[in-house]
Amino acid sequence: MRNVQLRILLLVGLIAGLSGGLGLSRPAVHAVPSATSQLQPPPARVAVTTRSFDNARTGTTAAEQLLAPTNVVSNTFGKLFSRTVDGQIYAQPLYVPDLTIPGVGVRNVVLVATQKNNVYAFDADDPAMSQPLWSVNLGQFATSSLREFGTRYNGGVYQDIKPYVGITGSPVIDPATNTLYVVPFIRLGAYQYQHRMVAINILTGAIIQSTNIQGSVPGDGNDANPNDGLVVFDSRQHLQRSSLLLDGNRVYVAFAGYADTDPYHGWVFGYNKTTLQRELIYNTTPQKEVTSQPNAANDGEGGIWMSGQGLTSDGQGNLYLSIGNGSWNANLPNGRDYGSSVSKLNISNPLTPTVQTWFTPYDYKTLNTNDTDLGTTGAILIPNTNVMIAGSKGGKIYVFNRNDMGGLGVQQGTTGFDKPVSGKFYQSFKPHGGSGFRGIFGSPVVWAAGGSTGTRMFVWPVNSPLKAFQFSTTQPLTPSFITTPVATSTLQTVQMPGGVMSLSWNGTNANTGIVWATHSTGGSANTTTQPGVLRAYNALTLQETWNSNQIASRDAMGNLAKFNTPLVADGKVIVGTFSVDSITNTDKLVVYGHLAPRIVREPVDTTVSFGQNASVNVTATGAANLSYQWYSGATGDTSNPIAGATSPTLTLNNVQTNRQVWVRVSNAQGNVASITASVMATNLPTNTPTNTLTPTNTSTPSNTPTPSNTPTITNTPVVSQWRVWLPMTIRGQ
Repeated sequence: MRNVQLRILLLVGLIAGLSGGLGLSRPAVHAVPSATSQLQPPPARVAVTTRSFDNARTGTTAAEQLLAPTNVVSNTFGKLFSRTVDGQIYAQPLYVPDLTIPGVGVRNVVLVATQKNNVYAFDADDPAMSQPLWSVNLGQFATSSLREFGTRYNGGVYQDIKPYVGITGSPVIDPATNTLYVVPFIRLGAYQYQHRMVAINILTGAIIQSTNIQGSVPGDGNDANPNDGLVVFDSRQHLQRSSLLLDGNRVYVAFAGYADTDPYHGWVFGYNKTTLQRELIYNTTPQKEVTSQPNAANDGEGGIWMSGQGLTSDGQGNLYLSIGNGSWNANLPNGRDYGSSVSKLNISNPLTPTVQTWFTPYDYKTLNTNDTDLGTTGAILIPNTNVMIAGSKGGKIYVFNRNDMGGLGVQQGTTGFDKPVSGKFYQSFKPHGGSGFRGIFGSPVVWAAGGSTGTRMFVWPVNSPLKAFQFSTTQPLTPSFITTPVATSTLQTVQMPGGVMSLSWNGTNANTGIVWATHSTGGSANTTTQPGVLRAYNALTLQETWNSNQIASRDAMGNLAKFNTPLVADGKVIVGTFSVDSITNTDKLVVYGHLAPRIVREPVDTTVSFGQNASVNVTATGAANLSYQWYSGATGDTSNPIAGATSPTLTLNNVQTNRQVWVRVSNAQGNVASITASVMATNLPTNTPTNTLTPTNTSTPSNTPTPSNTPTITNTPVVSQWRVWLPMTIRGQ
């Protein structure tokens, strides 16, 4: 008996000693620490959910941590990949990071809409993921050549958007509910059209709900029935060009006309973002023209199109509208027509939206006659001030107090500019300083950099260079821009529509500022598809650091998407393009960034039950043809490559031990190593059968009674534990 007990004690002692030295005890889930905590966290990813980055429409993002003039150069920056879509891209793409896509996983997602009423969600990082994460079609698009709308010019064929019209205005996203709002133009039948407000789940592409856009306002302005006391919205006559706006709990959408084809008006509709119930309706020109005006025969007009820019909000219950040519009687008692004006619309009571203040240039009649009106750029709020700016087809910049715009302008002598009014209207000037047609279509970008840089405005009119103007507040009652530019690009002229811009920086260092701009490299892109280019300029000096034609074989953008603002997010610049002939399905979304591989989402520790399969993922970006190789061990240890593990997902079958893994991602421009991730097994089998030992070498004499109280020795043999745990531990080393 003592021999058996001794053997048991020796084995227990040996196991205990080995457990301390070799780790034979049941492993804890934290047995192998992750390397994540040893590295700096990646830059925060920020969503871009509306055109021009914010509701003030500054065109500036301060969230860009990866791009700077020093690294946006041809040997490190260029085209990463493109995505083919069906239909021209007039709408600015949008970006939402870290979305959990069902059946796919966590992805950074770029969303884009087209003129064939298609909406797509694409992986924004992996060059190999060319297929959309989801796509949805929202109805039959319209065809320009049918002569059913926009028939005023060109023999009745609408030329401004061709050959198809569907989704033209940029959508808007509510990140709180993962909902995208978009307005398609749908052909129901001959001469029958409809606009719909549609809410889409950005995780799945499922349509949450939709509603027809329709309504009327009191008035006697021009429409199908001018004598019934109502002005009625007719989808066939109205173009949804400006971007949507999400402000508070309401989504706003604005309308203009197709090629000034009467009758049309400027309209604003507001919908509850949850129910899509219409809560607001407003018309810019609901009355007959009562004064002798050049367009008196066509009362109305006053479209809100703004070259694709969206309505502006100050977040305090006010919208700001830039309105095109049309009827005007705002200086009369109860006058409600605001053609060729900029206005502030108070929406605190959506049932009775009211114009609180407005500005109309002194020469608005001439602007109407020559089609050089306001309405091309939208309104832009200068941060931390009461100042608002707007541009025009005539090539002027207007600067005014957004709380009191001054009403009807007064000519300043014979200069052709509106006279400043202290505390109200501050300035009008031509940023190009030349003659001829130099309209401003790409909305100015306002950069409130602070410090010694201060606030600057960037403008790139037609037939002009890109210029930066310094904002000055030395005269508190008449803040204005110094009309001598602080910087000018060396490229002197570009065709219609001029340069369309965005600006990115990291929010703390003005030296990281980059002005991104697209423009035509051929003729006017107004009615003809033209080749285009994307350019990057140092925002402080306007010295060019890169453009997509420097190495055209690698980086060429393709054809310009008219008025389409570059999207900048998380180290990438994304632009829409048009196909070669505007008909074949080769319209593309083009993605630029750093060419070398970059890990966007590191592999993370994974825990599975004993014997189950485990998956570890990495998300990387960079120029096309990324390759992957996974290794066992800590980051940098290449002595144990895992055979066949050459994709973004590592699958380990029948996991029985703990291990560390990492991946190297490579392409022609370099490679990058991931952090170390741990794969851990839990619920390990105990395998501890009960065993009864009876010594065989002990005899009991026949004359010696066996005590009735002699215990039967029952033991859980350590030998059984040894056979399970020791081989497992060795395999895990």
